[in-house]
Amino acid sequence: MYQSVNLHEFRDAFRIYDRTENFSYEGLELIYNWIEEVEESTGEQIQLDVIAFCCDFVEADLEEINQNFDKSFESLDDAWSWLLYETEVLGKTDNSIVYQAF
Repeated sequence: MYQSVNLHEFRDAFRIYDRTENFSYEGLELIYNWIEEVEESTGEQIQLDVIAFCCDFVEADLEEINQNFDKSFESLDDAWSWLLYETEVLGKTDNSIVYQAF
């Protein structure tokens, strides 16, 4: 049985599971919107699994991206362009990028 959740309930699930440090408020919105789009395009519902989402997605700022991939990007736009060829990029906040872990 699946239960539909809105953005507020989606964010709240991360708080309940004590996973608020994994994603920013805006980052969770990007993940939520991506899930909504996937559900619409496939016609299949995705189960709300906070732990799985924390394993499947990453939100990182420029410094973290450079450290994680041993790169020296000078801007988020540079990192964004590179990530587009490496994985599914969900979106960008003011100071981070949310992408699918690989």
